[in-house]
Amino acid sequence: MVSRLKKFSLSLVGGYVAICLAACTFQRSLLYFPGAPPVLNPDQLGLTWRNVTLKTEDSESLGAWFVEAPKARGCILISHGNAGSLEHRLGLIASLVEMGYSVLLYDYRGYGTSTGKPTEDGLYLDGTSGYNWLLAEGWKPSQIILWGESLGGGVATELATRFECAGLVLDHSFTSAVDAGSYHYPWLPVSLLSVDRFESLEKFPEIQVPILIIHSPDDRVIPYEHAERLLAAGQGRASLVTTEGGHNGLGFMSRASYRAHVRAFLETSLSHE
Repeated sequence: MVSRLKKFSLSLVGGYVAICLAACTFQRSLLYFPGAPPVLNPDQLGLTWRNVTLKTEDSESLGAWFVEAPKARGCILISHGNAGSLEHRLGLIASLVEMGYSVLLYDYRGYGTSTGKPTEDGLYLDGTSGYNWLLAEGWKPSQIILWGESLGGGVATELATRFECAGLVLDHSFTSAVDAGSYHYPWLPVSLLSVDRFESLEKFPEIQVPILIIHSPDDRVIPYEHAERLLAAGQGRASLVTTEGGHNGLGFMSRASYRAHVRAFLETSLSHE
């Protein structure tokens, strides 16, 4: 009987170890969900735009759109979420352009028409290429807002520690990819296994610009608690607009009051210009 229990216990341990090894091996396929090349584009919304190809420091080529607002107050560099491609952010682009801001939206490596494969360090290089492109186009750091959607919040937060900017917006983002992974896979040692960690919360003390956090208590992908912890870590530099709907809902675009909050933040962040 003891021998059978021992064998059973060993088989359970072995099975768990095998699951952990599989999760470690394939973890990036659980984090990144690249979309196909865009079919739709800003033409569908009557926006003024152009295709851009960004070149990264490690020689990848990224598909991007620069969408121009008439008499733009500033420019917003968007780092999008972990799934889809440029075309899935047309509503966000239109909302920001309507507020009076030009937008540069890029696809990460491996997404859309972009070359390469996504990794944390690679995404940081991707965001850097977008920032540098804006500087080359004549935008001043004090005119640039960094906007991170979901996973992109990790990218935008990193950029805010590396470069000057006017402000940082985190749209339904996380304290870290590790925390988000632990929420979805509590039975796995995510902290030990994770390669791509996107430790946003740890980086908050380095960020000196205004921060806007947008989040809904209805979010079941990244819990609202992440927003509350980020707000506390912002130490007075951060503000929070609480929206409604799920993670992939309309968010701040769903109500005029939410849009007004975002508009006010953007205007205040750029008010010194």
